[in-house]
Amino acid sequence: MKTKLVLWGSDKDDKKVLVTLELLSADNQITMRIIPENDATDELYNSLMEKWRENEAVAFPESTLTTTQPLTVADSLLPEDIKVEKTDIITKAQAEWPFVVLSEKLYTSYLSDIEGLKEKVSKLSGFEKGLWEELKSLQGKIQTQFRDKNLQREHIGDLRNKVNELFGSMKQLRSVQDAEYRDVSNANFDKLTSVLGTIENQISDGEKFNVVFDALKSLQRDLKSTKLVREQRNELWERVDAAFKMVKEHKFGPQTSEAGLNSALTRINNRYNGLLSAIDRMNTSILRDKEELKGQLEKIRHSRFDNVLEQQISQAKVNMIENRITSKESKLKEMNFTRAELESKIKNIKEKEEKRTKKEAAHDTEEAKQTEVKKENITVSEKEDNTVSANESSVETTTQEDEVEN
Repeated sequence: MKTKLVLWGSDKDDKKVLVTLELLSADNQITMRIIPENDATDELYNSLMEKWRENEAVAFPESTLTTTQPLTVADSLLPEDIKVEKTDIITKAQAEWPFVVLSEKLYTSYLSDIEGLKEKVSKLSGFEKGLWEELKSLQGKIQTQFRDKNLQREHIGDLRNKVNELFGSMKQLRSVQDAEYRDVSNANFDKLTSVLGTIENQISDGEKFNVVFDALKSLQRDLKSTKLVREQRNELWERVDAAFKMVKEHKFGPQTSEAGLNSALTRINNRYNGLLSAIDRMNTSILRDKEELKGQLEKIRHSRFDNVLEQQISQAKVNMIENRITSKESKLKEMNFTRAELESKIKNIKEKEEKRTKKEAAHDTEEAKQTEVKKENITVSEKEDNTVSANESSVETTTQEDEVEN
């Protein structure tokens, strides 16, 4: 938005004059200069258009009449006795300049916030997460104002540079803290790795599994409370889980397919129930945000703002809440998608369990049938053996009788 205007016009005596208007946004004032036609040379006009409007210094003639007045929404930028040729430019400036002033005040307000944070950062001896979050919050507010076009481009650039400088200072403090944390993590990792290695050797040697199991549980508790970086913690968790599995297999034998299915179903059910709880909380959070949005809109609708800046700030709050709702609704959509996936997995596991049960029942039935057939075959075989024996006995008796008769 242009804050310096150069126009040809006429004064109260209907004499041609060159008029310049300059908005002093920081002071909420307008400086008007009226240059008589005799002194308004082409060279001066060109200098005003090409240099002065771009904030370069230009010398005004001694005959220039200069006045300064406050900027108000109701009053005209020009006095009644001054007429200009391009009234549309004046009309546009009349509408835009109050916003420029309010934008300047908003910029000044954020500068003050940044200076306050800068003072806090300068007093830090180490990284402080709370101050980091405070800085992120201010960055988000500034970005919201830029997105809503409440700040001028040069102002947003200056604010971003100042905020980035503070982030740079905070990152240096965090890098020092991270290095110290890494040293502590490495020492803890070596210590826990040594303990876990001893336990793994005991499992391989088949030592008392009750003692080993208790040692694993103790290590698990230490792992939860010990300072470790993420990748080292994950590595140890995987080895501890594998060790628990080895101990259970030594104590209870290899896990059957049925146990595996039940275990998988239990894990997914637990995750599913946790997800349902999270979805309920997210729905509640969205409803709470919508109630807050409704209240903010009612406040805007019924409030009497002292200036446009207050109204713009209230509108910015509305935008922030709306953005928050949009983000949460997007997350809720993802959560419902995951819920559908888990429901599908639960259904598949139950179907597999049902098929396994039916297959085992069919197998048991088939085995029973085969057993019955075997029994019947044995019975028939015994009967045949008895018949053969009886026939053989009858033949022997007949032979003996024939011998006696002879």
